Amino acid sequence: MSVFYEQTLKTLLESGGIERSWEVLAVCAGTRDRDVLTSAGFTRGVISNLDRDVAPDEFAPFSWERLDAEALDRPDDSVDVSVVHAGLHHCASPHRALAEMYRVARHGVLVFEARDSASMRAAVRLGVADAYEIEAVLDQEGRAGGHRNTAVPNHVYRWTERDVIKTVASIDPAVTPAVEFFHDVEVPTDRLSLSRRPLVRIGGRLVGLAGGVVARAFPKQGNRFAFHVDKRRAVGHPWLVEQDESMVLDPSWVEPRFRARGSAQSPTAGRRWGRQNN
Repeated sequence: MSVFYEQTLKTLLESGGIERSWEVLAVCAGTRDRDVLTSAGFTRGVISNLDRDVAPDEFAPFSWERLDAEALDRPDDSVDVSVVHAGLHHCASPHRALAEMYRVARHGVLVFEARDSASMRAAVRLGVADAYEIEAVLDQEGRAGGHRNTAVPNHVYRWTERDVIKTVASIDPAVTPAVEFFHDVEVPTDRLSLSRRPLVRIGGRLVGLAGGVVARAFPKQGNRFAFHVDKRRAVGHPWLVEQDESMVLDPSWVEPRFRARGSAQSPTAGRRWGRQNN
């Protein structure tokens, strides 16, 4: 999926969604992320994962840190953009990892993940796609590559656009999130070729031939997508106002629209609330 990775970065760089001068934090990351980010022109940042034995210069020009995507040891707004490529589904809670990436990023979050769709659910039932990523552990000689980088194959959590919007809105309820989506089809021909079942190998080749047609005609039926959460373009809600460095309900918006609880018993309850927040 490196081509999709590269193309999406190029599109966002050309549109101004991200900038090459930004500091990047790549989570659940490896040499592919190093190569793609370097090729795109990024020179500052950190490649992070749960590995232990890493050479000091393995990810140059980026530094390396052992960071847990679900509990990033970084302050809020400490990097410009956080990136993950096919890594959230290895987490115990993909949503928690996304929340952590959002927390530490000043400007935005870029995620590449598997997409849920009717066609993908059918592919899982037919054995063309997996519900659990056994091959990822096989690639690490059975020692790692699965759930939280252990030897246990991870469940492949697949997202929809609606899942993303709901999750980001829950993470930061003070704004309406600005999210841009990109779609792709990638047939796992290498994985399918490992199957001992001839019908699966043949079916994989047929799916590969049809993949391009599906991608052009029905992009949301593809198996891969990316989403860019642009924190700079998020829109604040009219019912909130800043007070003492915190966001609170704005009485001037609320009072014309809602009765305060207890107003039937105490006619002044709503007015008292308004005075306390003005």
